Amino acid sequence: MTVNAETAKSGPYTGNGSTTVHAYAFKVLDAAHIVVTQTVTATGVETVKTLTTHFTVSGVGSDGGGNVTMETAAPSTATITITRAVPQTQTTDLVNRGAVVPATIETALDRGVQQVQDFEEEMSRGIKFKVSADLSSFNTTVPAPVASKIIGINAANTAFELVADPSASATAAAASAVTSASEATAAAASAVTAASEASAAQPKYTFSTTTTAADPGAGVLRYNNASVASVTAIYIDNTTADTGNPDIAAWILSWDSSTSTIHSQIRLVEPGTPANYAVFNVTNAVDSTGFVTLTVEHIDSNGTFANADSIRISNSRTGDKGDTGSTGSTGATGPAASVISDTTPQLGGFLDANSKFISHSQGAAIASVAGDTNIWANFDGNTVHITGTNAMTDFGTPKSAGDSMWLIFDAAASVVDSSTITVVGNANFQAAANDMALVYALTTSTFLFSPYPNAGSYIPIDTINNTHLKNAFIGDHTEVTVATGNSILLADASGNTKRDTVQGILDLVPASGEQLKGWLSYDQTGTAAILDSLNVTSVADTATGNWTVTWGTDFADTNYLATPSALTTGGTYLWAVVHARAAGTTQVITGKHSDNGLADSDQAMVLAIGDQ
Repeated sequence: MTVNAETAKSGPYTGNGSTTVHAYAFKVLDAAHIVVTQTVTATGVETVKTLTTHFTVSGVGSDGGGNVTMETAAPSTATITITRAVPQTQTTDLVNRGAVVPATIETALDRGVQQVQDFEEEMSRGIKFKVSADLSSFNTTVPAPVASKIIGINAANTAFELVADPSASATAAAASAVTSASEATAAAASAVTAASEASAAQPKYTFSTTTTAADPGAGVLRYNNASVASVTAIYIDNTTADTGNPDIAAWILSWDSSTSTIHSQIRLVEPGTPANYAVFNVTNAVDSTGFVTLTVEHIDSNGTFANADSIRISNSRTGDKGDTGSTGSTGATGPAASVISDTTPQLGGFLDANSKFISHSQGAAIASVAGDTNIWANFDGNTVHITGTNAMTDFGTPKSAGDSMWLIFDAAASVVDSSTITVVGNANFQAAANDMALVYALTTSTFLFSPYPNAGSYIPIDTINNTHLKNAFIGDHTEVTVATGNSILLADASGNTKRDTVQGILDLVPASGEQLKGWLSYDQTGTAAILDSLNVTSVADTATGNWTVTWGTDFADTNYLATPSALTTGGTYLWAVVHARAAGTTQVITGKHSDNGLADSDQAMVLAIGDQ
């Protein structure tokens, strides 16, 4: 056997919606070594197809190659490219003093040559430095990609670096490369011409001296009167005289969308002779099928436009007419200092207290009501005192969602946790004198209630049950222990104290050796690929079904727990066992249940628990 083809790539073949058979002209040892890539021509998006699902292969082992038959023909908007990807493994085992089988040796040599060819094909699509380039003092590592940055070379010419995209500071040039080049030439010729051509971003038209009320033709406009001062209508084609004749009818029709009497103003100017211009007010714009009829009023003009003159047109829209409200009496105006001396600014921006103290605004006290206690009743402050001892189930109606109010309790009132009021901790709150709380309006009818008890902590009204300890916390956050022989006392629904069976020290932190210290999800097939991991430095694919995990932090000894598993691959059930353990590594072997032969898994896993 030989490997005659030098390039392991065929195509790209342009799809037509019907052809399903595509030839490849290189040798493959296994159908699984064939890679079929379908590329969307317009976007360049590539999709790798799946053997047997999307295509089949013939000619395996043939020096001249064979065919790939697609299950579904590629459309005309896509291409098919066939390449080879030989796994980077050596599977031939030559036994000492065993029989020399030429076919076996040739297959091994073929596989090695094919691997080299595959690397050569892939490298040919990469970026290369010229062979004459001196890279002795240049770091060729490419930095990680960052949005809106491009790769450049630093000033010292020693490494790549990320720099700002120069196009971000060249907005005018990005508008049109053709226009920019033209403008630059005109500017060099004449300052006057350059100023005129700077308006090239504005639509270009050709002037017609014909005054007929009809479509003037592509890229043409005309007046309804030969005398510019008497023009009351302009007929302008939907398309401009710019390259490609773009259609701007929608923009032209928007020139009368203002609610002001004068909707907008247009200016026509001859670029080569800027002294020739005309200015009109636009009062109406009508779609006349293929062109727009503008109703205009002449404002100003100079010179005249000859037939076939090139002109530029620009529009400036007037603002919408504002609402008219009532006008009150106007009195004397006092000094500005009396208005703005205390705070800066008055509206917008960050508030500057100007060395003054800004406190809460306290409104009138509100008595608690058994039910709806309207804390927003007066809207005269953001802090109110609550008097009375009633249980509150609602807080009234704020002006809008997002409003907030500080409450100061003067007596032992209570707040009921419900669908209307969400008490932090999901339990009723029993206030004491001088307790505080913040009420936040989630909507105009639902509220979040955050209490700040005067004592620093509180036990809610709700009975503490065996499901969870509601809202209770330790003020100093220190560790709490229960001495041996003592108990935690709980109360029943009636408040009667009961002795629970919980004794000793309650420790919520597991011992060090009981914690998960490392895990790995790993694709064994093809090139090694870690899917996800914890405390894993690397994974090595030693051979088929044999791989070694290197832990980031070593375990204290070899007595830690390591548990492997492997997903079923290609319909084959797999087993996984730990073959060897060291403090810093775990070796795992995977194989088939059918014949115990070693096999790689699409996803193998291992976890480890122990001291480190």
